[in-house]
Amino acid sequence: MVKLSKYILAAIIALNIAIIVFSTVSYFDSQRLIHFNNEIMLFMIDAQDMQNSFLELGPEPDAKFCSLIDVAYGQKIQRNDELAGKMVEYEQANLVQEFNVLKRQFLLSNLQLYRISALQKQYCSSSHTDVLFVYSSSPDCYECQVAGNILTDARKGCNARVFVTDIEEKENLVSIANILDSKNITSAPSFIIGDEVIGGIIKKDKLREMLNCE
Repeated sequence: MVKLSKYILAAIIALNIAIIVFSTVSYFDSQRLIHFNNEIMLFMIDAQDMQNSFLELGPEPDAKFCSLIDVAYGQKIQRNDELAGKMVEYEQANLVQEFNVLKRQFLLSNLQLYRISALQKQYCSSSHTDVLFVYSSSPDCYECQVAGNILTDARKGCNARVFVTDIEEKENLVSIANILDSKNITSAPSFIIGDEVIGGIIKKDKLREMLNCE
């Protein structure tokens, strides 16, 4: 019988522990992402339901409908912010491929709400401010990081309802390509606030004014 040295035994034990730890972490990461996937799917279903409700409208929807949509939209904005916070947390998980799929699903649900807001402004009186923030994930885009931080800071303490959709300029989705093309956006960072397109960094005070913050 071959007798292993204590150093080899220690190395084998350490390797086995590392495998167990890695497997456990991967398992919990997987479970978290599965739960997050369910949350996003429910979010998308609710958004699609809201969008479908406009298909049944006549030329002049009544006040009751607009009130229901206004409340539901406000709830979705709040829920979107919660999910966006989880996105940042789950991005650190080990399941990169699965996370990227969830990220695309979340982005599509955001674009659904963006379209719902356009319908709401068309049919009802809406006080929401919609922002599409176009950024690059490249480490070289220092301005993107600065612009994103200013946007986050500007929203703090803002008593207006502001809905922000973050768009990665290289994201391979037809709907995003159409938006960027229709707004003639060719660089990042860029902002679409209402019907206005602004490239580069916006000062905080100016941004709060554009967001209708008091």
